Amino acid sequence: MKLQESISALKAEKTNKVTSRFPCRVLLLHSREDYCDAVSSLRSLCDRSVSSDELFSSADVMPAYDKLIEEIKPNEWVWLPGVSEYLRLFYKSEQRTERFAKLWHTIVDASSTGRIIIPLWNCDSLWYDTSLGLSTDERQKDFVYSISDYEAVSEQMNITVFSSAFEEYINQLSGKYTLIFGLREWYDRMLSETQIPTDYYLLTKQARSVSQAMGDITIRPIKTTYEFIRENLQDGFELKEEVCSEEMLSELFDESLKNSSIRDAILHRFNIVTFDGVAVMAKWSGFSKGKQQLLRLWYRLNPDNSYLCHCFEKYGLREIEEHILLDIFDVMQFHNEWVAEYQQLIKGLNLKKNEIYFEKLSIIPTYEERLAFLTGDTREERIYMLRMVGQWLKQDAAQVCASKTLKLRYPLLQAYLGLMPDELGSVYNEYISEYKAHKLANTLPESDERFFRGIEPDSLPFRYSVINQKITDSTVMLWIDGLGFEYLSLLLDKLAQSEDGTVVSCTLTQALLPTETEFNEQWKQMSVPYEKLNKLDKLAHKGVVDEPDYYTCIEEQIAFFNRVSDKVNELLKNYQRVIITGDHGASRLAARFFHTRKGLPVFKDATPLSHGRYCSIKTKPVGVYEDLKETTDSSGQHYLVFTSYNHFSLSGFAAGKDDDNVIYGEVHGGASPEEMIVPVVVFDSKVSLPLNVKWSYDKSEAKLKRKVAKAAIEFSKEIKTLEVKAGTVEAEVCDTGDGKTWTLSFEKITPGAYNLIIVADGKIVNIDKPLTVIPALGGGGDF
Repeated sequence: MKLQESISALKAEKTNKVTSRFPCRVLLLHSREDYCDAVSSLRSLCDRSVSSDELFSSADVMPAYDKLIEEIKPNEWVWLPGVSEYLRLFYKSEQRTERFAKLWHTIVDASSTGRIIIPLWNCDSLWYDTSLGLSTDERQKDFVYSISDYEAVSEQMNITVFSSAFEEYINQLSGKYTLIFGLREWYDRMLSETQIPTDYYLLTKQARSVSQAMGDITIRPIKTTYEFIRENLQDGFELKEEVCSEEMLSELFDESLKNSSIRDAILHRFNIVTFDGVAVMAKWSGFSKGKQQLLRLWYRLNPDNSYLCHCFEKYGLREIEEHILLDIFDVMQFHNEWVAEYQQLIKGLNLKKNEIYFEKLSIIPTYEERLAFLTGDTREERIYMLRMVGQWLKQDAAQVCASKTLKLRYPLLQAYLGLMPDELGSVYNEYISEYKAHKLANTLPESDERFFRGIEPDSLPFRYSVINQKITDSTVMLWIDGLGFEYLSLLLDKLAQSEDGTVVSCTLTQALLPTETEFNEQWKQMSVPYEKLNKLDKLAHKGVVDEPDYYTCIEEQIAFFNRVSDKVNELLKNYQRVIITGDHGASRLAARFFHTRKGLPVFKDATPLSHGRYCSIKTKPVGVYEDLKETTDSSGQHYLVFTSYNHFSLSGFAAGKDDDNVIYGEVHGGASPEEMIVPVVVFDSKVSLPLNVKWSYDKSEAKLKRKVAKAAIEFSKEIKTLEVKAGTVEAEVCDTGDGKTWTLSFEKITPGAYNLIIVADGKIVNIDKPLTVIPALGGGGDF
């Protein structure tokens, strides 16, 4: 039958109001052109089309064909598109549910003249498929019009159906495909389109019910992103579903839309052109789980003879960092070439080294080789190096001091172990170097006499006299509690790095005995501004809070000098000269001997103090020990102070009891060199300070007395000439004697506020507050 013949037959039915108990009529069309012509004719013939509201209760549910008859009036003519695609897509679902079959076989009242016209394109085989049961009722044979206007030709259509798994990729898919979202939108397009597309892409939650079909009309349901990516990447067949997590697939999805290769896709996701595992791993901590999995995928597809590939092949992502950190110690004997890669990885990953790491590291017999596995960037590493260097010093102290790698890894420690300036005397350098070796190794000298050879602290100048000679008009003192000459090489090294100042002089001096702060508070005796830092002394006595390990304490002692350097540079902003010194030193060895050497009996009427390092006495006893030095404080109190590591018998805790029990603890009060000798370092600014001025005692008000107002100002340094004006009144100026403090007298000045014009040594200087002249008591009078 020709199309127009069927349309004419339908028109006759409508015109003649032919009744029928079967309201449905089907047009089986063989070509797109027939279908489009049929739709055009049906728009004119029928009263309306079936609306999407009648078929769909929400955006993405199956069409309710079986309920449709309830929505149509008995004598109404409607046309229903989209059934072709429904039967093709949901063939198996229709077999089970008979949604459309129920509509087709519906029987209505015999007086009904209404019709539902259903155009189907290229559906002959489906229509006559007995499993669908559409052509089984002989009574309906005359209601199926098979249209064959043209010779049958092969016409193709490709339908791609995406499952709800693709909802998060809608934006990406829409950039490449014209997407239809849900079955309701799909039906609305069927209603509005006048042409049948050759390809369309549907995203629906009903994808699980879609049947795949190959042939002229191809239906490709894609239920997972893995399927899509595998099909669209050039070498996607290499992907194995069991190793493709959703996170990794999410990373590859955009690349699959470009039909990239897996290799190029991974490179693009890492934003690189050439693969460099070490460089990629440097960003590991910031990677999403998907990107981390991509890196593992890279090595699975492109294995190489690298340390990183070894780790990814053997371990999962959760444990990869731990094994990157530790595995090198097990494989380096077979792959020494991996060590350089490992060092780059550790630096880039910034992995925290744990106890297991340090245990494995300690197996390496050569100390210099161990340093290659350390950076010194973390506190834990520095503490390990301190402990290691302590052992190293026992074997070869010269090698330690000459180690360039140690200087690179822990420059502060190398500076601490370094020598003081030669002019301070080789005997002091030798002594303090040996002392530091014992301190770091946590060992004790065999005899005091040999250890103290040639050292005479009481031959050194007194600290007070040296400081007095160095004080200038713009000097500030920086007192560091516990700064013995043990730290001088480290202090000088830090000061040498300053761009703001330079070391003018360095002197070894003797502190007052006993070497306790209360006997050395000379900052109270000097009319010089000062600041005081106490942490070094606190560390000596108490160590680090909640961490009794002595090497933890040493690490903080050494790190403290970063703060000292910053403090000195800060002081140079306001002073031309900074003099740095300590009130006393401290001794690790005296603390150790407190536990290993028996205390000596205390004299009658003597009180042992500071772990027995000295005692107070009322009268000098007969038969004093040879290693005791007598001294008297400013109040006349007498003391006996040990010059050796002996101590008076006294209970208490000073430090760990043996070489292996490395517990914090240092003491002072005695007269050992490390307790008694303190440095005096003079540090000058490289630039002259700007001239500043302020009100003396911050007093900017002046009261009129006998028509004269008087005030005083202070300059930051000495000046020779001064001119001051308040408005039109010029002040009579007078130097008080130091060239820095000047008095101002303003005659015949009236009450009010005045911004002073100050010219000192020919330069204008600003003061922070105006001069406020107030009248004499009672106002209005001059007196």
